Amino acid sequence: QAEVKGGTKKTKRQKKKKINLNDLLKKKQISPKPNEYLVKEIKGQKDFVTCIAFSSDEKLVAMSHENGFVTIIRRKNSYFADSTKKSDIQIFDVRLKASDFATALCFTDSNKRLAIATYLTSNFIFYHIPTETEACKGKLPEVVREFSTGHDEPINDIFIFDVEKWMVVVTCSSGENFPMKLFDNKGGKLTSTTDLKEMKIQCAEASLDNRYLAVGIFSPPYVAIFEICRGKAGEFLDLKEAMVLKGHKKPVVGLSFSSDSRHIATLSSNKTWAVWDIMVNYEFGEKPKKNSCVFVGFFDRETLRNMHWKR
Repeated sequence: QAEVKGGTKKTKRQKKKKINLNDLLKKKQISPKPNEYLVKEIKGQKDFVTCIAFSSDEKLVAMSHENGFVTIIRRKNSYFADSTKKSDIQIFDVRLKASDFATALCFTDSNKRLAIATYLTSNFIFYHIPTETEACKGKLPEVVREFSTGHDEPINDIFIFDVEKWMVVVTCSSGENFPMKLFDNKGGKLTSTTDLKEMKIQCAEASLDNRYLAVGIFSPPYVAIFEICRGKAGEFLDLKEAMVLKGHKKPVVGLSFSSDSRHIATLSSNKTWAVWDIMVNYEFGEKPKKNSCVFVGFFDRETLRNMHWKR
């Protein structure tokens, strides 16, 4: 207020202009702070990267590009090692069919094959990755098997429960008509007593022991954990719902199992994450225990989806 003769006069307050951080970053008016948790950057990509996958031994990495190429890089030591000689690196390029690209990638447990899900046809393609000796002789990745999954929407996730000849392939899409499907290693469909229809899947993750598959459902927001049931010889018997995690107020967009499969971390779109103890006797009605729930601050949606437990 400003004092004037005869009383007081109200002055108009200047409205503060809202500053959009993303707009400033795009205009390069400010530079983003380096991430203190950044371990490695994979530079030199000539086109938009649609998906990426690492092998279990961290020696292989596969990247899919929007131009239809899938690049496979092999190193003699871990990809996250500080230094690597150029002679210790092998690079393979796989070209998909015209105008098509990969939406999901996954290595088998043995790291001898790479699974690819295509965007236009929703096909599942298995590539054999040549060994170091074969690559030195000029051998390239070759298609071992290809089949149609029948998804009406692009495949977001691929999981391979790799138990020798009793392999189980799980594909997940965002469609509402059977968004999750199960196949054997030859492309034959596997049936389940659990109703897999009309589930709006936000995200999915498999445990490292080839036992559990966790799926984040959109509405109502919860996480369903399924168990892969097998026979004595390892053959697939059924996929049954083992546990349900409830507590998030918004849809779960990120999932990650611990290396011993005793815990699972869940991340919600409202930027809160929780850790659950799933080592319970669920067959006798014991429910998973939520250990913590923390607000993680400002992150975009894609950052929230790409959450991984430190192995």
